[in-house]
Amino acid sequence: MPFAIQSEVRGAIPLFRVNGELDVFTAPQLLDLVDASLKNGADSIAFDFSELTFMDSSGLRVLVSAKRQATERGGQVYVIGISGAVRRLFNVIQVGDQFCLCDETELPAA
Repeated sequence: MPFAIQSEVRGAIPLFRVNGELDVFTAPQLLDLVDASLKNGADSIAFDFSELTFMDSSGLRVLVSAKRQATERGGQVYVIGISGAVRRLFNVIQVGDQFCLCDETELPAA
């Protein structure tokens, strides 16, 4: 599956639907979108990883950066649809409690 990011806004929260592999080559694209959203006034960020097939430490770095910036603004980072290898990565390095793991229906409306 080729790498792709679809951006939309749910309420006031930017939602990034990430497809394919999030790695050293693709993570900078996502980081640029996250940084731009937060600089443009977003407090929180949501990621849909239901179509993500692989994530390395570069992808985790994007999440940690988003979390740090959102926390500074009083916001949250929501992660939707983790499974398979991505869930194992979250479990191995024990970062699941750093993010709000949820279903899309649980995202705040505003």
